[in-house]
Amino acid sequence: MKWNNSNSKYLKIRVTLHESELEFNISPKSTGKYLFDLVCSTIGLRETWYFGLQFYSFFPNGRMRLSHWLKLDKKIISQKPEDVSKPLCFFFHTKFFPEDVEQELIQATTRRLFYLSVKATILNRSESNMNGNCFGDLCPSLDVAILLASLASQAEYGDVCEDELSDTEELTSLPRRIIRLIPAQLWTQVQSTQGVTQKFKEYYKSHKGMNRDKAELQYLKVAQIHHLFGVDFFPIVCVRMKCPRMSNLTRNFTQNEFTILHNTNKCQTNAWLGVTASGLQLYGKCQRDPPQFTFPWNLIKNVSYRERKVS
Repeated sequence: MKWNNSNSKYLKIRVTLHESELEFNISPKSTGKYLFDLVCSTIGLRETWYFGLQFYSFFPNGRMRLSHWLKLDKKIISQKPEDVSKPLCFFFHTKFFPEDVEQELIQATTRRLFYLSVKATILNRSESNMNGNCFGDLCPSLDVAILLASLASQAEYGDVCEDELSDTEELTSLPRRIIRLIPAQLWTQVQSTQGVTQKFKEYYKSHKGMNRDKAELQYLKVAQIHHLFGVDFFPIVCVRMKCPRMSNLTRNFTQNEFTILHNTNKCQTNAWLGVTASGLQLYGKCQRDPPQFTFPWNLIKNVSYRERKVS
C-alpha cells in the first residue's frame, strides 16, 4: 500500500505490552527495525533478540485472525495495509526462547517481560489446548498450576497474609485476585475445593521472604521444566523410519531404543514432535511426560517444513 495521504506527515503507531501501551508518531517511510528499536529503547530493553512486534489480520468472515511478525527490513506500511489515518496497532511479544532461563536471561527487564508473557500464555490457553488437540500449547496439570499461582502471588503481592487465607474449606476462601492466577479450565477438574485451598496455602507459605525477581524467575523455571513454553508441539501423523544404520537421526541408537521409537510411532496420535532452542524432541502420547528422545541441532543435517508440516 502506497502512502498517498498528503495531509498526514506522520504514521500513528500504538504498541501494546503486557503492562502498558505506547504511542508513537513516526515517518511513513520507517522500517520495522526503526519501530522495534524505538520500543526497546523506550522500555529500557537491551536483550532485544528474544522479542518481536506482532500484528493480526482477519479473514473476510471476521471470525478467524492470523498473526504476523513485523519484518524489520521492510517498511511498516508495506506490511500492514490498513487505513493509515487511524493508529496502526502492534503487540510486543516474546518470539524466541532460551535453553535455560536462569543462565541466559541477564537483564531484569528481560526476565520481567518473559514472566508476563509466559503467565499470560498459560492463563489464556483454551480447553482444547488443555486436551492436547491444538498445536504448540500445553496447559499445566492442576498441581503445577497451583504451584505457579503461588509463585505469581508471591511476585505480585508479597508474603502471605494469614488473615486473608483463612482456614475455611470453601474455594471462596481464596481471594478472587488469587483465583484468577489459575487457568479457569482447570477448575472443572477440581474434586475437592478444600484440597486446592490447602495445597495453595502450603506452597504460598513456603515462598515467604522471596522477593519479586526471585519469585518470577522461579515461576519461569517451573514452567520451563514442565514444557509450558519454549516448545512448539507438532503431532506426528506419519513416520517412516529407515534402518538405524541408514538414518542420520538414529545412527547412535541401540536396537532396543529404535524398537521403542518404532512402536511409539505406530499410531497417528501416539507421538509428538517438539521443536526447542536445543533441538528436536520426540514425545509420547502425553506431552507432559519427559521427551523420550532428543536430537541436538548439531546432529541434524536436514530439516524441511511447509507451514506447520515438518519433515
